[in-house]
Amino acid sequence: MPEIGNSTDRFRKKDCIQKHREDTEFMNAISKRSDSERSGQIQSVARAISVLNALAADEDGMTLTQIAHTVTLPPSTVHRLLTTLQQERYVRFDTERGAWQIGVQCFAVGTRSCARATWWRLPGPICGV
Repeated sequence: MPEIGNSTDRFRKKDCIQKHREDTEFMNAISKRSDSERSGQIQSVARAISVLNALAADEDGMTLTQIAHTVTLPPSTVHRLLTTLQQERYVRFDTERGAWQIGVQCFAVGTRSCARATWWRLPGPICGV
């Protein structure tokens, strides 16, 4: 496993961040599609994923209004999604800053996924697929 402070790791991290932003834009575009374009999707799941992707793209956290604007959903809908995700620890609310952030459960799921994956062992850019 490479050193944490390795410049190659920092380069790969930047690539991953850019790839994540592109993925977030894609997921937000999906949430804006009409019902006929979303055949086979469960609307509430697609909406919850778009909320998670929006939060993941913002390092400082987001207010309810910012999230609602980003995912183009009514604030009341976004609030219900956030409180459900909060109960399962996928998001958290920072009362001092008044901002929603990605929660510890997202980290736990990602960590378990990385532990089972083999992509991180491959040479070259990690997220350049």
